[in-house]
Amino acid sequence: MITMKQIGVLSAILLPGIALLSSCTEKKADFIGEWRAVKPVSVTSEITGAESATEEITLVFSEAKGNTSGKVEMTGRFKVSMALPSDSTAVSVPVTFTADARCDGSWTPDGDDYDDLLLVFDYEAITVTVDTTSLSAGAKLSPEHLSSTSELCRMKVENAFRSTLARYSVLDDVEVSKDRTSMDLELQNPKEKVYFTRR
Repeated sequence: MITMKQIGVLSAILLPGIALLSSCTEKKADFIGEWRAVKPVSVTSEITGAESATEEITLVFSEAKGNTSGKVEMTGRFKVSMALPSDSTAVSVPVTFTADARCDGSWTPDGDDYDDLLLVFDYEAITVTVDTTSLSAGAKLSPEHLSSTSELCRMKVENAFRSTLARYSVLDDVEVSKDRTSMDLELQNPKEKVYFTRR
């Protein structure tokens, strides 16, 4: 028969351990939050006809119940310079335009810890918005021509963004600084170290 004294001793031994286990389970992964790449990356080779093109990446990680998976959102801010035909002449004119791409997905740890992550994106949910003001400023396009040209640019940017999503499907060696203000990770194909700051 267990006495009240024995119950008290068992409680004193077990309760701190249960509390510690609970706090560990509830602890958020360090990478949870919003992160912006330290510098834009060149994606000129990914956009047909571009003279230059850069992409600024932002990642937003949120946590799901159980701390073992969650949602991720990637956005890409594109700045593209290319030659486009003008309304008035057959001669192409140089234009620089911006576009914003966005896609939602999910993350899961690749293994027993958060050093490596697997990201799965919903490609059907990709949205790309071309800044038509920046597009029409250089090319001086009519409303009709602006619509078709904007759609062409949107498709070019979406193709480039799809390539970025594919590169970010596997994140290796994810490391967050002790003060949780910076993060770096490694991409493959080609191998590259990418640095982020918390927003």
